[in-house]
Amino acid sequence: MPNQYSKNLFFITVPKNASGSIQCVLPKGAWSKPFKASVTLKIIARKRKRPRWKGGMVTVAVIRHPADRLLSTFSFVKSPDTWTSNSGPKRLEARLSPYQTVNEWVSDLPKFYRRKPLGLAAKQCHFLCFGNRRIPDRLIEFSNLQAEWSEIAAEFGLPTDLPVLHKTNHDKWQNVFSEQELRVIRSVFAKDFELGKYE
Repeated sequence: MPNQYSKNLFFITVPKNASGSIQCVLPKGAWSKPFKASVTLKIIARKRKRPRWKGGMVTVAVIRHPADRLLSTFSFVKSPDTWTSNSGPKRLEARLSPYQTVNEWVSDLPKFYRRKPLGLAAKQCHFLCFGNRRIPDRLIEFSNLQAEWSEIAAEFGLPTDLPVLHKTNHDKWQNVFSEQELRVIRSVFAKDFELGKYE
């Protein structure tokens, strides 16, 4: 069980960024649901006033390369056996139904994102930024998840080993997308690239 006194770490959830794995090792109430940034800010402000958080609060989130997250999201939604019957993936599955491959989706990304997708397909900045302000104090790089989480967990007295949940089977994004497709991804997810300092 997580140390009940390790309460000054608050985790901001971003779908498809190992959030479920981290929630498993956190005390109850030490994470947000995947809300848009403005809602999360209000939640954090309310929590900071409670005795539980009197010792201070450090906010943490996981950031993931947009191309990798896009590929993982597509693979996850296109494999219904990997998710339960909640409505989020079902709605996105319907919107992704015209695309047989992730490359077809990428070729249509500018049009797809004219209608702001929420949930699994929402941009990471939707959860982590309010205007030009980055909400989390610390960002964990998804590609180095276990090592970076272990350092933070040791600092806050939390379990260091993370379970693997909802893993999708797909090739590395570097082997899937062409340079032209990556240019499209960079354009659509420009703020996420900036947030994660990706090239």
